[in-house]
Amino acid sequence: DAWVTPPPYTAKPPVLLADGAQATRRPSTADGGGPLEIPERSTLIVRTSGGGLGSLGLEIKAEAGEPQRVEGQTQSAGGDAAEVRTELVRSAVVRVFGGRSELARWSFRIIADQPPKVALTKDPERTPRGSLKLTYKIEDDYGIAAAEARFERLHAAESDPRTSWARADLLKGPRPPLDRPPVLSLRLPRSNAKDAETSSSHELGSHPWSGMHVRMTLTAKDLGGNVGRSQPFDLVLPQRRFRKDLAKAVIEQRRKLVEDARYRPLVVKALEALTLEPEGFITDHHVYLGLRSAYHRLVQDRSRAGLKSVIEQLWHVAVRIEDGAGLTEAERRLRDIQDRLSKAIEEGAPDAEIQSLMQELRQALSEFLDQLARQAEGQPTEFPEGLNPNQIVRPEDLERMLNNLENMARQGSRETAQE
Repeated sequence: DAWVTPPPYTAKPPVLLADGAQATRRPSTADGGGPLEIPERSTLIVRTSGGGLGSLGLEIKAEAGEPQRVEGQTQSAGGDAAEVRTELVRSAVVRVFGGRSELARWSFRIIADQPPKVALTKDPERTPRGSLKLTYKIEDDYGIAAAEARFERLHAAESDPRTSWARADLLKGPRPPLDRPPVLSLRLPRSNAKDAETSSSHELGSHPWSGMHVRMTLTAKDLGGNVGRSQPFDLVLPQRRFRKDLAKAVIEQRRKLVEDARYRPLVVKALEALTLEPEGFITDHHVYLGLRSAYHRLVQDRSRAGLKSVIEQLWHVAVRIEDGAGLTEAERRLRDIQDRLSKAIEEGAPDAEIQSLMQELRQALSEFLDQLARQAEGQPTEFPEGLNPNQIVRPEDLERMLNNLENMARQGSRETAQE
């Protein structure tokens, strides 16, 4: 008995080569049969039973190199049953021997597992609140296991040495290591999608690298472990836009800590100056205490973990200054329910759970919009660059979108609903 089993991820069935019970055998090269095309890393299994065959073994002869011998293993106490198996990674002629007698011969042509192809189909899109939308296409011969967007930081050009005398040498000593770059998990295309674009949205406003010049590369890993990469794309990571002066000042000091930890003494002085006379300047006690806490932690804790924690703390303080406590909490609840609903749709949750999450989404969205309206009272309307003021989403438009989302999720169009 002999057969070839392709790797499970190919979803291809086993190929029968010889069936001793039926006395049938696939034509071998000796019989004029052509090579059998099989996926890379398929497993050839040969079993024999009966006395007088001798030791079971394989001889594998590739186009280049010496023949390779694979010996079988005895499967029964009496020695009348044996098995041999091997993984085929190159095109070759395989001969089956029982002792010195050739029992069968087959020629295999290996179909290589090609690495996946991944590429951006549109330039990355950014939003004023620090979100990044990536639109891309991923292709593979069998299927994709995971896809990511990876980044490396692009450093600014060195300053002109002719004017170095006018600048103070603020950074001395060895530079501590930078924070880890963000790694974004990308949505995978549907298994039956051909030449279809896929998009993925990511919140990057709070990441320490937001606003920095980076080089992005999309990577895709297929089910066989092969990795494909896109062409690098240079961009500035999206960052949250702050309008209030105190929030801008806090974010500026946070950026210094992110760019180089040797700016710590300057940031300490700046935080001390910002909180020197808070009366009439800082009205929120939480903001004042947050800045003073960051100041003392920078003075007392010089560990890398402590620095990273202060960077995160300064972000939350700046957002509270900009939005106030109400809007910050409403936005956090809205993002949380969005993530839960997206995961439920992806995992095929029952209709009752989808309906419950949709109700929570409606409530969270309503609270968020109410807080936005309160914050915008008495302030001039500003539209992001490139946005047409006539393209306004009205409450009835939002309600219609939510109804469509719920209907698609309940009727089986979950890919479209998640999109």
